[in-house]
Amino acid sequence: MNTMNELSEAIEEDLKERYSEFPVPKGKHADAAYQLCVRSPDIGKLYFINVYVYDTELHKSWLSIPSGRYSYQAECQFVDENGYTFDVVLHHDWKTIEEMEGFFEKMYRNMNCVPYDESY
Repeated sequence: MNTMNELSEAIEEDLKERYSEFPVPKGKHADAAYQLCVRSPDIGKLYFINVYVYDTELHKSWLSIPSGRYSYQAECQFVDENGYTFDVVLHHDWKTIEEMEGFFEKMYRNMNCVPYDESY
């Protein structure tokens, strides 16, 4: 079984390899922010995933995570077939990038979402 530190290292590697780092938005209180544009070759932009990284050592006064140095929060914005835009937030419960991305992919399919390129 992987330790929390090993899982954190694997997540950090995936983020740095496949995601683009961007400035942390005001009010997020995160230590780093990464974004991935999920695309389909024949459709275009489907949705964006933002991942926020929190260093638990720096935020002990308000961030309570049972184990591990880093905590991650993933957010995704979708547009459904009626044109409604909605956000989904996954807190620190996911263990791998693949698990988190799979959740959002399933959400996109099951909620009958449309690509970003078609919605604006």
